[in-house]
Amino acid sequence: MEPKDKLLYQQLKSGDEQAFNRVFDQYYIQLCLFSSKIIKDIDKSRSIVQDVFVDLWVDHQRLNITNSLRSYLYTAVKNLSLDYLKHLKVESEYVSSFVGSNVFLNDTAIEEAELNQKINIAIENLPPQCKAVFKLSRLEGLKYSEISERLNISVKTVEMHVGTALKKLRKELSDFKSH
Repeated sequence: MEPKDKLLYQQLKSGDEQAFNRVFDQYYIQLCLFSSKIIKDIDKSRSIVQDVFVDLWVDHQRLNITNSLRSYLYTAVKNLSLDYLKHLKVESEYVSSFVGSNVFLNDTAIEEAELNQKINIAIENLPPQCKAVFKLSRLEGLKYSEISERLNISVKTVEMHVGTALKKLRKELSDFKSH
């Protein structure tokens, strides 16, 4: 690892928020473009990269990067992007196996209602600032810059709140199974 990267890695590992911001500023856009090349969906790419950065911050004390921080980030984004594609394939195969079935349509409507209820409960259980940012982003469709201006917080803070909310919602909804 290069001396400059080693110092940044040590600062990040010790919980230095400024070091995290430098890493975020340096790699965020590049990683979004990289993920987008894999999955062909820029919005989902942003979500994937945000998940990587949320994990990086949450697990900063347990980091064990031996090569380079850049390689670590690109590998993490690649793996999450490929996992997303695998999930899409499985989901598509599952749905196509039921096409044309009236039972499937009725079950789907019930499951959709149950899922919507779980999503609403999960959103309401988010911390207040996180919930406000998430609702403005996902329910009202505001851009991160618009949310930043409205709530008088930085765009990075908006991105972190959305990433945190998505991670918590995924965790809350991970046990939801289709019948």
